[in-house]
Amino acid sequence: MHTSNKLTHRLGIIATSIIALLLVTGCADEKPVKPIPQYIPVQTQKDGKWGMLAPDGKMLFANRFTSEPSLVIEGAFSVREDQSYNIYKAGATPTKINKKPLVSVGNYADGLVPVSYSGSRITLLDTDGNEKATLMPVDGHELVKSDICFHEGLLVVTTPDGKFGYVNEKGEPVIKPIYDAALPFAYGHAMVAKVSDPANPASTLSVSIIDKKGDVTLTVEPSYTVVDLDLENDRLIVNDLNGHLGFLTFDNEFQQLPAVAKNVGQSKDGVFVFSNDKGMCGVMNLKTDIILEPKYQYTEIVTADKFICSNGQEWDLTAPDGSTLVKLGQATALTYIDTYGYFAFDKVTARLLDDNGKPKGNQTFFGVGLNSAACSSVRSDWKTDDRLAGDLASIPSATGVGTIPWGTPAEQLVPAPDAASGIYAALPQLSLSGIDYILNCVGVFSGPVGATDSNPQSDEGFTFNPLAFLAGADFYLRTESEITPTLINKMTAQLQKNGFALTTAPDSKAKAAFFEMTGQQTAIIFCAPYNGHDANFFLYNTADSTLGNRWREILRKSAESGSVPNADTLFGAPGKPETAEAANYVDRTPGSRVSSRTLPAAAKHPADAEPAPAEMQ
Repeated sequence: MHTSNKLTHRLGIIATSIIALLLVTGCADEKPVKPIPQYIPVQTQKDGKWGMLAPDGKMLFANRFTSEPSLVIEGAFSVREDQSYNIYKAGATPTKINKKPLVSVGNYADGLVPVSYSGSRITLLDTDGNEKATLMPVDGHELVKSDICFHEGLLVVTTPDGKFGYVNEKGEPVIKPIYDAALPFAYGHAMVAKVSDPANPASTLSVSIIDKKGDVTLTVEPSYTVVDLDLENDRLIVNDLNGHLGFLTFDNEFQQLPAVAKNVGQSKDGVFVFSNDKGMCGVMNLKTDIILEPKYQYTEIVTADKFICSNGQEWDLTAPDGSTLVKLGQATALTYIDTYGYFAFDKVTARLLDDNGKPKGNQTFFGVGLNSAACSSVRSDWKTDDRLAGDLASIPSATGVGTIPWGTPAEQLVPAPDAASGIYAALPQLSLSGIDYILNCVGVFSGPVGATDSNPQSDEGFTFNPLAFLAGADFYLRTESEITPTLINKMTAQLQKNGFALTTAPDSKAKAAFFEMTGQQTAIIFCAPYNGHDANFFLYNTADSTLGNRWREILRKSAESGSVPNADTLFGAPGKPETAEAANYVDRTPGSRVSSRTLPAAAKHPADAEPAPAEMQ
């Protein structure tokens, strides 16, 4: 089992938490640099096809695409058609740019867009669809993923082991992939992070600000926790050790915010949104003077002296003194988009308003698309099946799951009592995820994992059952690439090399891949709909045929219908937890999570049928 995958999964979560600029509840937020769309995709009929809306409220074209297109940026947009993606030049009659179907696609910036073809590495196309560069390996490491577009001439790229770096518009590495998380550049800087101890997945991140040469402008001291970015003003939003919210400048100076500010949101034109301890929003300037009192459920900056404000269904344009400039009317949500005006949304429709709050174009929309690209990221399709098949084939071992043997007590595996329900428990240490897939694991044990504990000396309120041994492991897989017969064949071939025999072969003509394999003490049952992105597979101790028969029946039926089973089908509804006293589980050591109860003389360890170890009696 790949240790690097564990770290990659954790770093994926960390990167996501860093990249997602945290929203102030009810207050607007936006990325530091946001492209202004030339046209916005809309639906003019309920459940209808998509067209493009111009800033003046008129339609460029209507009812053209079944799937939602992206925004038009630099004259082009992307859209999914059938099983692939295409790029079009915007016009009354859209013209396709790409010469071959695309596996993934970004959006244009400075005349280039990152894409990938079937079986290809990430490629850069110009505005005529010509290939300008291909992203080649850096120091022997493939570049398997990129951001959707260039920012200030640099593109964030990622290697299979979750290292981030930057390439230029020629595809050349400018800042090598050495970081464990990285954000796009804005205003000449980017935030990056490294794990302080790569050998320890639980170690902390060291966060830095770098310039476009890769030189470090600021290293954030461990005493600060980064909450958000304000690169336009050369600073970060942080909490100090005492929980005080404030700004950390690139000169490493901390400016504490007034106590009224509990969160910071959108920053624009020298002012920023904040919220108080009741979640009410207002606006401050860069000197932290309040220019709009915090008395609104929602506040969004349009300009430094004009704000969208609401306390419910009514929305207004508000001046810094709190007076109403324009009444925008009733809406469920409302936002401003440069050159367009104000989109007001209700539960099923949207309308575009001008600066006076009047309908612009006199059109009602049943859908408004605001995605910059049809994909959330661009991924390489170069030998993706080989890499994913190898990762999946590394999970089963002859005697268990990776280095964990069947029969391991639950109290050695389950990280927290709240992750357990009956005989099931989440096992995050087995949730091995890569840069373009997520794999979650639930362990199945020979008995209830444990029970709630009313003992006031128990530090976790939970007592483990010493008769709960690992008997199986259910894995749910979600991939960015589609699951194909080629992937399944490569996976079964790799498992055969690892010593597993194919007992039920997959049928490539069926709705889903269903196969079984057996090793020394481990059996595998696999189910995945073809051309989908989800799979479920179960590993179990071959000594437990009852367990195997149950999962085989569930996965076989799901494969026949071309689906994967849901959690309720696999695990049932969570039962009411039994108390430790009723279960007769007794703490061995006061205040310890480890526990036992007196075992009957005939009790056997399920893994080897030998008497239970002395320390468990």
